Amino acid sequence: EDANWVFIINQDGTAGILNTLRSQDINGFTKWINGNTNSDYPLELVSVSVVANELFIVNKRTTTSATTYTIERWSFDYLLDSSVRLLSSGSIGGNNLYLATSHLEGETVSVVARGNTLPQRVVQANGNNGYIILTDAEKTFILAEYPVTGVIDVEVGYNFTPKIIPMPL
Repeated sequence: EDANWVFIINQDGTAGILNTLRSQDINGFTKWINGNTNSDYPLELVSVSVVANELFIVNKRTTTSATTYTIERWSFDYLLDSSVRLLSSGSIGGNNLYLATSHLEGETVSVVARGNTLPQRVVQANGNNGYIILTDAEKTFILAEYPVTGVIDVEVGYNFTPKIIPMPL
């Protein structure tokens, strides 16, 4: 059901989200933490904005050499945080799966292929086109769904573990 969300951004880059469903008189808070909390340089939430009914999030990452900002669109179609979705077999060269972005380079990421979770791996650097290395079995599995059309379904990004705490009776 549709609900309303109020984001309250904390100084440490986390957020509290007030979920409200007025028609049922339901209100509750959810703690928001970006999915790459195990990184040496975790993302911090900076800003949230709605444009034409789409939610956009500005994240900040500070490393030893630079501070970068990224804008992410929140989508219920994606399963991972800060992820990239690959839909063409042209993204595969040999056993490398090219991400067409460098924002995940050097990071340990999760991989979801055709709805199945593959083992985590580190994104290799290649200019502006980071990549992950697939095993022969993974490559065959990814390409098997639509071998003629070249359509694949792979998502690479940060995993997150939801923590659900029930309300007291």
